[in-house]
Amino acid sequence: LSKGEIYFRNSIIFIGIAIFLLVSFASAIFSANPLHSMFFSDTTPEKVSTFLLGAVIMFLVSGISRDQTYGIKALFMLIFASALSGLYSLLHFFNIIRLPFEFTRSVDFNVIGTANGLALFYSAILLICLSSLATERGKTSLFPKSINLAFLIASLIFIFNLAVINYQFAWIVLLLGSVFILGLKFTLDQPGRLVLNKRTVFMLSIIVLSILMILIRTPLFKSMAFPIEISPSASATINISKSVMKEGVKSMLLGSGPATFGIDFGRYKDPSINATQFWSLRFNQGFSYVLTILATNGILGFLALVSFLGLLLFTFLKFILEKRSDSLFTIPIFVGILALTLDLMIYRANFSLILLLFFLSGLFFVVSGLSDKKIEFKT
Repeated sequence: LSKGEIYFRNSIIFIGIAIFLLVSFASAIFSANPLHSMFFSDTTPEKVSTFLLGAVIMFLVSGISRDQTYGIKALFMLIFASALSGLYSLLHFFNIIRLPFEFTRSVDFNVIGTANGLALFYSAILLICLSSLATERGKTSLFPKSINLAFLIASLIFIFNLAVINYQFAWIVLLLGSVFILGLKFTLDQPGRLVLNKRTVFMLSIIVLSILMILIRTPLFKSMAFPIEISPSASATINISKSVMKEGVKSMLLGSGPATFGIDFGRYKDPSINATQFWSLRFNQGFSYVLTILATNGILGFLALVSFLGLLLFTFLKFILEKRSDSLFTIPIFVGILALTLDLMIYRANFSLILLLFFLSGLFFVVSGLSDKKIEFKT
């Protein structure tokens, strides 16, 4: 302001998230408990305030700096902080170091959430590391090649965590992300020809490892009895959504309200569940966050969310394919965003996963310089 300049990111992505927030706010207003849907739900991060916080984080991170170096340093801090978290998780899982608090006594205690949520979080960060390692570093690199060693160590920590938890969906995300990295490398580096160098062999090894771990369904460390996570199936979630929509036009368009799936489940669950050991359980989310939105935010909320995620991926991927930036870290950040988008499609809402998605989206703007606009005025 002192220089008579204001910088901002002029992107359709912000319009997409604004529309989703408006629909979510409207859905919360017409829900049975508006304040619960907006702010006070403790059982699920699906409440409106979580996504409002994420949108604010994306806006602030994207506009806080014009220098891509700051964005890359922020990415490094994220990776290495996650690696420290991963190291502690391993020490905790193997009962080597445990904090002396009541809430840290469970075998799956971690700083992210459930063990499966932790695995998905680490799979996204791991893909960022793998994509960075797979990128050829030429004269445009701002950092020494020795940074590869740090990325490699962090990757091994994340892989070991995935092996210990052995959550199938985390390995599937890693597999799909690795295939995407290899395909993008094939498209951008030398179109029409795949060079079998050490980086390519490394990515192929990760793909093979992912496939093997997907096939191995039994826990590798049977002494670690992680709590089993139970959730409604995709078909059960869709059936509950259909029942909610039959309540009327409002419910069809705006759903029952954010963070109210537990109520929907109690009212419309399959009666056969009452004859099982799960008869008393109340599921506060469906099979995945995207499917849960169909019941809680209605058709408008579902379309708004899918449109926002689609705009996010399309805009960033188009930017990468057009090679409009020489930054080495646009692809790794995009791969992380892609992995987190997949997470929302196959897993329930998780506070850390949601905020990480918005944080990486803001970093992509900084590192790439995408949609950077300036307004000048007289002071």
